[in-house]
Amino acid sequence: MPMWMTPLDVAGFLTQLVTHIADRMEIPDFELKSATELMAEIGAKDGKVADALLDFSLAYEEWYAVHRRIEQAGRTGKREQILAERIRNRDAARAALKKALKRYS
Repeated sequence: MPMWMTPLDVAGFLTQLVTHIADRMEIPDFELKSATELMAEIGAKDGKVADALLDFSLAYEEWYAVHRRIEQAGRTGKREQILAERIRNRDAARAALKKALKRYS
């Protein structure tokens, strides 16, 4: 499946995610702060959410990087196994983040 995302799309998605989570956690003036500022405030308010968000962000970036390399090389085989592992990691990190956020519903 072709990638329809660029590195800028990934960065934008992750920044938007941080902003959305800050809003959900009722962090004041979230819309006027950078993702870096918001991550610090998310961490101060709830370390479990901050850890889960960081884990998801890293897993998402790893998934994207592997997918992109496979697409650029035009090869599959063992690389498909690595991609499947990154997808599982990404999805598990997403589930953990959703669990950490339940108290902010």
